[in-house]
Amino acid sequence: MTVGKIWSRGTTRAAWSSTWRRTIGSARSQTARNDWDPYRLALHELGLRPEAVLFVAGSAFDLVGTAGVGLDTYWHNRVGLKRPAEVRAPLREARTLKELFAEF
Repeated sequence: MTVGKIWSRGTTRAAWSSTWRRTIGSARSQTARNDWDPYRLALHELGLRPEAVLFVAGSAFDLVGTAGVGLDTYWHNRVGLKRPAEVRAPLREARTLKELFAEF
């Protein structure tokens, strides 16, 4: 299970697919997605600051962890789940990734 996709904001769309350097799962950090540790670990291993990253989330649980470490988040909410009330709204929420490529 991957934590999600981390996209460095300095990356152009053409180079986007070649930028993946690591996949960090919650099992590796021995925590759940709603814990901050997997997100901190990913930032540390990639040598990136939270403000330089756009996180693409596939789960509402990701919103807890990404908010905790200050990551802007695009929530790919493909089935239209309701965001838990206690969770900060993502930067953007959409049912497809089409808007991600159009906006960022």
